[in-house]
Amino acid sequence: MKTLKNSKSFHYTASIVTHALVFFLMVAVFDAAKEMPLLGNTAVNTVNSYVMNERDVQAVSRNPSQAARDVRPPVLKERETVTAEKPAERALVIRQKKTEPVEAAHQSEIRPSASGISQGARTEALLAMLHAAIQKQQRYPVSAVQMEREGRATVKFTLFTDGSISSLRIVNSSGTDSLDGAALAAVRDAAPFAQVKQYLDSAREFSIDVVFELA
Repeated sequence: MKTLKNSKSFHYTASIVTHALVFFLMVAVFDAAKEMPLLGNTAVNTVNSYVMNERDVQAVSRNPSQAARDVRPPVLKERETVTAEKPAERALVIRQKKTEPVEAAHQSEIRPSASGISQGARTEALLAMLHAAIQKQQRYPVSAVQMEREGRATVKFTLFTDGSISSLRIVNSSGTDSLDGAALAAVRDAAPFAQVKQYLDSAREFSIDVVFELA
């Protein structure tokens, strides 16, 4: 009987001690939870997130076609392409300069038209033609070249409409006989002059200078 009483007493004491330990343990856990509220909130949020993810997975597994319709592909915005305006092409215009043949222009100055020109212009054109023809036949005397003589001789003659001449003479000497003789010879060799009828209506006298110069 004594042993049974001792056993009951031991069990009662152990029960009281166990309840006391559990109480103190609960108080300690409660105090720790108050001191770390952020940790508690994080744990709660983690649990909630896990629960929501589980629900989403279950929903997708139940209706995959609806989930595929809900997922929309990203919309790509088209880039606006800006094209630079090309500068207006400039038209290249080449203007051709109108030129008249020199030979034709020279002939138009020398040869009067059929309608006729002034007497002064006709005389100037005739004198230019006479000078050119005489100069073409002019020869420098060898003796004058050796003596280095230069001079100007003025010759005078009568010119007829057919280009022939008469009364050829020296009216102003060059001072050297050989030069005067060469001037007369050049006029004789040039006659008869061509195309005189275009400029001359009747016989006239002309005076022309024949110049001799050493190069």
